[in-house]
Amino acid sequence: MCTVCPQEQARRDRCESVERRANLMNERERIRVERAKVREEFGSLYARTSAILFELDPVGINLGGNTDEYEPEVGTILPRLRACSNEGEARRAIHEDFVRWFDARIAGPEESYTEVAARIWAEWRKSVDRGVDADV
Repeated sequence: MCTVCPQEQARRDRCESVERRANLMNERERIRVERAKVREEFGSLYARTSAILFELDPVGINLGGNTDEYEPEVGTILPRLRACSNEGEARRAIHEDFVRWFDARIAGPEESYTEVAARIWAEWRKSVDRGVDADV
């Protein structure tokens, strides 16, 4: 095994740390850009869905002032609703996303998403029926 002097190891560690930070910044930027695309694509439906989740707070992360706390979930829920044909399918998709974002224990049972799904599905249907966010 080759040994490396402490100074060389420290230099390597710094380089790896800089590379990890750069990768993390690139990932954060990618996520920010993706979220912005979904927000633009779904328009006001994005904000209404986020508000519903904040109000009903299915996983207990509403601390009062953090109104954007559910935006990552909104960004994955809305595109999935295109494949749903009824409220029950929407509930399943919403619950699956919460399990993916958190875990099954924190997300809780699918049945606890009944009101969340009913409200989000109603907003979805209004948007589709009005032709708002027409590509929905």
